[in-house]
Order: sequence, then structure tokens, then C-alpha cells
Amino acid sequence: MRFPIDAMTRSGKLPRSRLRPAHGHERSALGRRHTAVADGTDFFGSLRNPPAFNNVFGLRPSYGRVSAGPAEEIFVGQLSVPGPIGRTVSDVALLLSVMAGHDSRSPLSIEQDPGAFLEPLKRDFHGTRIGWLGNFGDYLAMEPGVLDLCQDSFKAFESIGCKIEETQPDFPPEKRWATFVTLRHWLTVGNLGHFYDEAAQREQLKPEAQWEVEGGLRLNAAEVYQASANRSSFYQVINRMFKRYAPSCIFHLTAIIPNDSTPWQGQQKGILLPQTKSTQITYFCPYPRWWQRSGRRITWITVVWVVAG
Repeated sequence: MRFPIDAMTRSGKLPRSRLRPAHGHERSALGRRHTAVADGTDFFGSLRNPPAFNNVFGLRPSYGRVSAGPAEEIFVGQLSVPGPIGRTVSDVALLLSVMAGHDSRSPLSIEQDPGAFLEPLKRDFHGTRIGWLGNFGDYLAMEPGVLDLCQDSFKAFESIGCKIEETQPDFPPEKRWATFVTLRHWLTVGNLGHFYDEAAQREQLKPEAQWEVEGGLRLNAAEVYQASANRSSFYQVINRMFKRYAPSCIFHLTAIIPNDSTPWQGQQKGILLPQTKSTQITYFCPYPRWWQRSGRRITWITVVWVVAG
């Protein structure tokens, strides 16, 4: 299968279905078994959404687990992290053992032997409690069938001794989303602001990127600090949840089943996603973004594939 270099990236399993552009090519290659593993970075879900639509595994590690390497700013930009993807969980663990480790050029990188990821993955799950977040108490719109597919996968967890319990983070969903958008605007204006300042280069930024930068330019220091404080509060909420559950919680990756590779129109299959002009962000859903602000590691597992065919 060949696509023009500037073409929309499609699923390696479902050629008619569209993938997120960021790192989509590597995920599609994995889905078609052209390569065993791949790496990338994840800010909006690039290590998670495309793997799920290609029937492979992706892991967004905790910040600092994998060094991002030397960069202009190495302290506050904590929403983007490098991580591995692979065709099997063992492949992901193997690549993570290669990628992880302390880097003196990254002061927040974790000092721990990455050889730990080469240890056997099997363990006794009898009695393990796992929290199910669902659609956050009916707050989020879902395509019919998505939640049913996720809940049907519970049988696999229960078969190895896990107990699934419904739960919700004690943190207003509107506040979670507003917090993430504020931090995203702030970091984006830092990364792309110099392009926006030049009129000729500004025109080369896609509308979504311009919107992000403009949102960042409207922020003041107090708003950024409050967003960081809100994120800190959310971390404590999730930390308490993880003391009760495993620590593991389950939630869905996307609000929709893989769709035809048509241009983005702001709405998919009758589901109006949260109000934002940043189409590449909301194309899949805001749910993982909320969770990633907690700083916890996140991985995605395809619960069923044939339904998307």
C-alpha cells in the first residue's frame, strides 16, 4: 500500500480509516507488520490513539521515565513524553528498557535501572481491584457501542482474578478540561510563538496551531499558575484513587469507532466534541488528556478489532 508523502495517514488494518497525523506513519507500519517496534512522543495522544486504531500497543510513560534529550526548555514542559509502541506487550517492555534511563542533561529524568522492564511480566492478579471510569458519569458523548465494547473486555480481566468497580475522580470535569487547555496554550505559544510573530511564517502554520498560539498570548502568569495548581490538585485525586485500585484504572480511548478517512468537519458520527478549534486534539477525544495531567503512565489495549471493520 502506497500513499503520497503529504497524504492523510490511514490505518494499517483499516485503510479507509483515518489516523492522527502525528506519528501515524509508524503506527500504521506496525499495524501492517512492516516493523516490530517504534518510538515517538505523546502530547495529545500520539502514543495511544494511532496504536489503538492499528491493533498494536502504545505506552505513555510517566514524565522523566524516558529522557526527551537536550532542549531549549527542560523544566516546565511536562505534558509531552517519549515512549514505545509495539506489536506485543513484551515488545513494548523491551523497547522501553532501551529508551528509559537517567540522562544528566535532563534534570527531571528518573534514576532507575531500566533493566527492570526486562523482568517477567506475569504476576498473580487474584483480588486486584480495577476502577472503571466509563464516560465520566455521562458527562461525555459517546458513539453507541463503544462503552459496550469496553465493558465486554472486563471478562478478560475477571478471568485472571481482577475485580472491576465503577468509580469517578472527585474533580469537576469542566475544570479538568479548562486546566488542560490553559496549559496546552501556554506550552504551544512557547514552542510556536516565534513562528507566529513573523507574518510570512504565521501563514504557514495551520489554523489549529495559530489558534493555540493566540490562546497562549491571551494568558497571564496568574492564569498559568492557577492551571498548574489545578493540575496538582487533580494529581492528588488520582493518587488517592490509585491507592484503592491496583493501581490501575480503565477508561476508553476514544468516543468513536474508527471512521472513514474523510476531512475533519468538527463532528463525527453525530457526536459533537468539546468546543475547541483544535481539530487534531479533539479528533479522538479529550479523555486521555485529562488523565495524562496526573503524570501517571498510560497504555492502550484494543479490546476488539473486527467491529471496526
